[in-house]
Amino acid sequence: MGWREEMLPGSLDDVPFFVDAGGGKYGQRQAVHEFPLRDEPFVEELGRKTRRFTITAFVIGEDYMAARDRLIAAAEAPGPHRLVHPWLGRHSVSVEDLDVSHSTREGGMATLQFSFLEGGTAAQPAGTPDLSEWTILKTGEAHYEIQTAFEKAISAGDLAGAFTGQLSSLVGTLDGAITGVVAALPAPLGFALHAALNMGEAALLGRSPLSAAMSAVVGGSFIGGLVHAASGTTGLLARALEIGASGLLRPDATDRLRVSGNLYGGSPVAVAAHATSVATPPTVSTFSSTPLPFYTPPPATPLRAIQALEPAPVWPATSDRTPEKVAAATNQATVANALAQIVVVEQCRLSAALEYATQNDAAAVRDYLCRRLSSLGAVADDGVYHRFQELRAAVHADLSERGSNKQRVATIVPATTLPALVLAYRHHGDATRESDILSRNPRVSHPGFVPGGESLEVLAPPVAARAAHA
Repeated sequence: MGWREEMLPGSLDDVPFFVDAGGGKYGQRQAVHEFPLRDEPFVEELGRKTRRFTITAFVIGEDYMAARDRLIAAAEAPGPHRLVHPWLGRHSVSVEDLDVSHSTREGGMATLQFSFLEGGTAAQPAGTPDLSEWTILKTGEAHYEIQTAFEKAISAGDLAGAFTGQLSSLVGTLDGAITGVVAALPAPLGFALHAALNMGEAALLGRSPLSAAMSAVVGGSFIGGLVHAASGTTGLLARALEIGASGLLRPDATDRLRVSGNLYGGSPVAVAAHATSVATPPTVSTFSSTPLPFYTPPPATPLRAIQALEPAPVWPATSDRTPEKVAAATNQATVANALAQIVVVEQCRLSAALEYATQNDAAAVRDYLCRRLSSLGAVADDGVYHRFQELRAAVHADLSERGSNKQRVATIVPATTLPALVLAYRHHGDATRESDILSRNPRVSHPGFVPGGESLEVLAPPVAARAAHA
């Protein structure tokens, strides 16, 4: 096929024209840097120039004026235009200039000189919602609502007087419960030892988990201090990040949550009169961070890190024999309810900072937190209930979205006893995945003998791999 046959009939927005000549301008955008006493400049290339097309076209015939007017109207219309360039094909363009000329010597014809700029899409800034940050914002609103509801409940009737009288006992109970959280963290021996040593240091300095928060209770809010103890830089969340969840965190977790990297961070704070000191740390027989041969730490998972934030206070026994005892029991139940609400809010905040290796991990945390928010919200003040509903929606959206592009965990049952190396190759096609199978199944006592006939958790192969084996 000759070059004439390959030429396309020219048109602008489907308005045809005939072509006499055409051309274009191409090249790089450049910034020329010239320096004193230096003969040669430095030329900085800044990317491709905008391409310009020029076409010398004409319309001819009895109705050439109508064809000319249609082309002028198309050129003056806003927006990108569809150009069929005889030599360059189809393009989206903007019309930079259009010169129209007539001549009596060439009656019945108009000449049109087009200048086009290549067109691009008008890309507007497009942001994607940060669902994790939205969860964190909602936790702040929930904490405020919990504090408001608590103060309203305590100020009712004779409860305020009874509350002041039992404040020291309540703080001591909560102090011990929060300290006990460390023992429940999903950490290997080295991290647990680190926690114990930090607790011992804090005891020597006269500090307790609630000492800083409770030192201003007399002139402030008890529940506000409890919120700070749970969510501040030295609270439950910071402790979990330091010890139990350090290997499960997103890279920006501590910045996102604004927590300290030290269990009892900050300068020493004098213990308030109504705050108890830290319990004596457990006796440790070795200062080595290497796990003992007989110790196999359970695998740290996002769900276990979330669950480890739940303290278990041992509340004093109460009775209903006198009005004072009834008020004390009511106050204690109110504090216990507020503690449960504060903790679930902190669990939601931690969920935004965790990294989820599999879809199952994200779904397990999502479902657990949504159930907790629903059950606690059902018996909460109306304001707390509405905040919990908003927080529940934020957690569900965040973890559903973050888990959607992760691999799933599947269950397989090997027919015979095999080495983990062989099992990894058969299932994943990659023998180096042996360690993943062993870490997900801690009950396998020896990597050379993975028992047959028992279920194992493994990562499901990607969709493409499953299709290839089907």
